Amino acid sequence: MRLVRRGLLLAGIAVSALAMPTLLALPAVPAQAASAAQAAAPVGPVQRLDNALIEVMKNAEALKFQGRYDKLAPVLSAVFDVPSMTKIAVGPMWNDATPEDQKAMVEVFGRYMTTMYAARFNGYGGETFEIADSKERDGGRVLVITKLIRKDKEPVELSYLMKGEGDNWHVTDVYYNGSISQLAQLRSEFAGSLRDGGVKKLKSVLEDKIKQLQGGA
Repeated sequence: MRLVRRGLLLAGIAVSALAMPTLLALPAVPAQAASAAQAAAPVGPVQRLDNALIEVMKNAEALKFQGRYDKLAPVLSAVFDVPSMTKIAVGPMWNDATPEDQKAMVEVFGRYMTTMYAARFNGYGGETFEIADSKERDGGRVLVITKLIRKDKEPVELSYLMKGEGDNWHVTDVYYNGSISQLAQLRSEFAGSLRDGGVKKLKSVLEDKIKQLQGGA
């Protein structure tokens, strides 16, 4: 398997609780249990992503590129806050784009991320994912730390910066080995295209990259 190092992008699990009037008659949930549930909420989407990646890897050859893409697309679109990530990756020039161009950019950025995952998670060698830890960050965000366990190799740490509340959490950035920000890398990669022709130019460049990845998958 070729591990995604640049542009890891990776349909969160949102557990809804219906508030019924009879709830008032139930015993109060212990503070410790409530705290545990709150801590688990940001981990759910990451666990769903990990499970989807393992499934795709195990069935990579049978699925082919398009099958892997179709399996991952709904998961990635729900796990990641694609609009926010697109805006951050584009940077200051985002505000210069029209609403129509912004919408088109979000759409192609989402397809670009999914294409990268489908192209690169294309085989299985006994890998597993492990949720190692979760840590609170400023602004109410949570960093969920995972490890990709590989046979006869050092584990790879992938950390997901989560933002949300209640049961609704999404990835807003991914860090490779604890320090390399996906969005910082993409922003650097996009700078030249944006300088040459703004969001329209970047959209065209990403369309070309998508075709290249599909061709090599």
